[in-house]
Amino acid sequence: MYRLLKKLHISPYLAVALSFSLVILLGSFILWTPWAYQNREMPQFIDAFFTAASAVCVTGLNVYSSLVDTFSVFGKVVIALLIQLGGLGFITIFAFTITLFGRRISVLDRYLLKRAFSVGQNANILRFIRQMVIISLIIEAIGSIPFMIVFIPQYGFWTGVGKSIFQAISSFNNAGFDLIGDSSLMPYYGNYIVTLNTIMLVFLGGIGFLVIGDILKTKRIRNWSIITKISLLMSFILTFGGALLVFLLDEGGISFYHALFQSVVARTAGFYTVQISGLTTGARGILLLLMFIGASPLSTGGGTKTSTWFVILITGWSFIRGKKAQAFKRSFSQKNFIQATTLVFFAFMAIMIGVLVVNRLEQNNPSNDIYATYGLSAVVFECFSAFGTVGTSFGITPYLSTGSKIVLCTLMFFGRVGPMTLISSVSESMNREEKLHYANIEADVIVG
Repeated sequence: MYRLLKKLHISPYLAVALSFSLVILLGSFILWTPWAYQNREMPQFIDAFFTAASAVCVTGLNVYSSLVDTFSVFGKVVIALLIQLGGLGFITIFAFTITLFGRRISVLDRYLLKRAFSVGQNANILRFIRQMVIISLIIEAIGSIPFMIVFIPQYGFWTGVGKSIFQAISSFNNAGFDLIGDSSLMPYYGNYIVTLNTIMLVFLGGIGFLVIGDILKTKRIRNWSIITKISLLMSFILTFGGALLVFLLDEGGISFYHALFQSVVARTAGFYTVQISGLTTGARGILLLLMFIGASPLSTGGGTKTSTWFVILITGWSFIRGKKAQAFKRSFSQKNFIQATTLVFFAFMAIMIGVLVVNRLEQNNPSNDIYATYGLSAVVFECFSAFGTVGTSFGITPYLSTGSKIVLCTLMFFGRVGPMTLISSVSESMNREEKLHYANIEADVIVG
């Protein structure tokens, strides 16, 4: 594999992006067949492509008002597999399958995998990949049990089991798809078994495999790695801080528990127990920020990542105090700050371009009644949701024009794969030795 990629001049990060593209295309053609649908009719290719992209990018935006009433059992199984592949990553599944059948992976291929996952060169990458897959399957299996307690009595044994497994896969992989109906988890507004189990699965999927593995391996908190401490600290701050702000800014329109639910799932899951368009502008603004920040590195979620914002915030606070950026007895380099700000800048610009294009396209779409009602607000929320691979929406998705769907697919892909690829490329560029130097001509530019 390494020799092939080197021969084709493909970097490990581009290989990750290509693997996601391959799975999306394969899933699109499968979902383009009539057997994937209950009415046995072949859909428009753009709708099949959008569904596959949303599943692989673990987003949850859906061009169909109800997944359960549209797709056949075969189609639902395909979507569940695409979510699983998207959450773990195709390269992860590929490497795990090879080792499962006793095939050896060369030293060069191990080096390639380490670079693709951005882990240290001393890490046992095959053990890490096996750990990712096993942890995922165990959590999903355990997480499906509480859903079965509710769904089996309601839907019958086999249907209840199927819905429970699908819901566990979708929740842990932060996908946001469900087999409930056209209103996400609103029918289970008062069911704490379903909502609390969803919170736990989404949270575990969002903190990342590195963090889960570190916690299982290292019992003492002081011995946890720096990324574990950062991910957990930021996740708790964003979860409870976001819930408090949504609760306060919605002015009593939402209970604190459901504000907590929306705070957790806004960071890349996309389920909802209350109508998002019914929240106040301030509460929706907090959800937009949570969607933009997203989950932790090497997790099943998207967004700009918690570690990125930690570096920006700690460096900014240290700059104000005139000190070097430090936390958890570690210092953070200027390179980390440049990487973080570069990522946030390009991510925000991508979303803004998406907003402008989609808004322009939907102005000429007379069939989009929801856009006519909410206008730019719905478009902004949709684009942030797509990039953050969240899936929360005003309900505008099924009525979008073909051009808008393509834009959202691009944002979903960039949100799931692009930031990682971009930041890795920036890192590589910064580590290259410059051939041209300008001695004593350092510029001091006025900022602000």
